[in-house]
Amino acid sequence: MSPLTLTDTLELGTAFDNPLQLMESRRSTPTRLTALERHMMEQRFEATITTESNDTYRVQPGSVVGSLRIGNRTVVVEPKLPIDRVLFMTAYTADPHRWHESWSSISSAGSLTDGIAALFLIAYQRTVAQAPLRAYRTVDRDEPTMKGRIRWQRQARRPGPLPVAVRYQLHDDDIIENQILRATIQVLRRQHVTDHLVRSGLTRAWQQLRDLSAPQITPEHIDRLTWTRHNVHYQPLLLLARTILLETMPDLVVGTVPIVGFTLRLYDLFEKFVRSVLREALAATSNDFPDNPAEHQLFLDENRRIRLLPDLGYRTDGAWRFVGDVKYKTDSGNGLNPDLYQLLAYATATQLSAATLIYADGPTTPRSHTVSDSGTVLHVRHLDLDQSPNFLLRDLRVLANDIGPAGPSTA
Repeated sequence: MSPLTLTDTLELGTAFDNPLQLMESRRSTPTRLTALERHMMEQRFEATITTESNDTYRVQPGSVVGSLRIGNRTVVVEPKLPIDRVLFMTAYTADPHRWHESWSSISSAGSLTDGIAALFLIAYQRTVAQAPLRAYRTVDRDEPTMKGRIRWQRQARRPGPLPVAVRYQLHDDDIIENQILRATIQVLRRQHVTDHLVRSGLTRAWQQLRDLSAPQITPEHIDRLTWTRHNVHYQPLLLLARTILLETMPDLVVGTVPIVGFTLRLYDLFEKFVRSVLREALAATSNDFPDNPAEHQLFLDENRRIRLLPDLGYRTDGAWRFVGDVKYKTDSGNGLNPDLYQLLAYATATQLSAATLIYADGPTTPRSHTVSDSGTVLHVRHLDLDQSPNFLLRDLRVLANDIGPAGPSTA
């Protein structure tokens, strides 16, 4: 029997010893760490590590959660929020219209990894159903008989008539959309999924797609897709796949130590969630309310040297309607000075009379500040992420109702 590869070992669910359980942004008790473990936690969890003695350390992760396996040790960073709230924001961001169909399954997930895998599996089963998407694709091959069109430049360099270099159209399921799903399922099977039903479901999905081509897939493959009536039903599933591929580190072997893991940057997730809810509530398009702040082409100065990247920017017919920023922070109520200065820059550059700053936690009573001379109003809002999904959505939709009247400053 041939020895197991790294991939085989991970997919078989090898038992791991001496787990390290950590909490987002909370300092740990003293623990022993190797140099590689310290490096990987600083890199993947944005952790601050302080020395207690020669071989013991305290670890304070940033706002990055998930799990990481370093050799035979598992490091788990749990969110301060209930896991189901993190999964809800992930589900809504991927599919604002059907997130509730997954809620009964993900609300009881025992870990972030189990929840993400269950969320993907539900979306996969709902989307792929009986058979994967099929489409025409162009194939360049050497064939023993004539088929399609001859590739004359290649064929002319051959000493004999066979094989024939040809190009033809093939209608099957070996297309980029399904190749992305295959890569995502492969990634999830390598994670430490403890839910037996989810593991079994991933295995069945893998058997359905495992014979497809396996190019190196990255999130950019999804970004380059063109959505048509033929494949648009795949879009929510592939957006979820993008999150998984983006947040999964590639399989590594440092020396003789295998490393694999899945992490989720909560500040990115919170920003995407808020933007998704506001965009949906405003019935805005992704062109009017884009995900990438660079698309706004917003600058503070006339020479366009000081670029501004607001998290939230809404324009219709070329006119700014709303600008704001999202902070995955706890605030005491008035807003933090650096955040307010940044918000004022956005309002100034867009020539809006008001801008809004949204924090993840703080007093629920709205606060506003009127800037001297200009009269610009800086709104400060705080969300309660501990409340149920429906109440959280309600609060953001109320905020969306206030966006409509916003217009250019008259100051």
